[in-house]
Amino acid sequence: MDDQKIQEIKDVVQSSHVNFLFGAGVSSPFLPLLGDIETRLSSEKKEDERIKIKKEYFEKVMLPNLEVVAKNIKKYRQTKGLSQDKLSRLADIAHATIIKIESGGIQSPTIDTVQKIAKALGVSLDDLIK
Repeated sequence: MDDQKIQEIKDVVQSSHVNFLFGAGVSSPFLPLLGDIETRLSSEKKEDERIKIKKEYFEKVMLPNLEVVAKNIKKYRQTKGLSQDKLSRLADIAHATIIKIESGGIQSPTIDTVQKIAKALGVSLDDLIK
């Protein structure tokens, strides 16, 4: 929900129609919801910013080091005694995707895919580029 939508809701809540319905000088039962909406919007903006930062990090740090990432995925997978098939099921991605990433067949996996793999391996994205 964007700032314009919030303002529209505020305008409706604070309008004379609301005063008419609930009596002049009586606060609307909807007013507390405005704080919730603003908090949610703030959280959505923060989450959008986190996603943007993750994507930038991925593009600038992970992709140039994809060969290292692929080797580390394989290393962590083998250290944990996981087959490619088992890792694909844990990460909820296609088995062929694991094979292609480890072999260098996928030149630019999505950040979501790499995050799922890291989570399934119990490591961070940073661990995969070291």
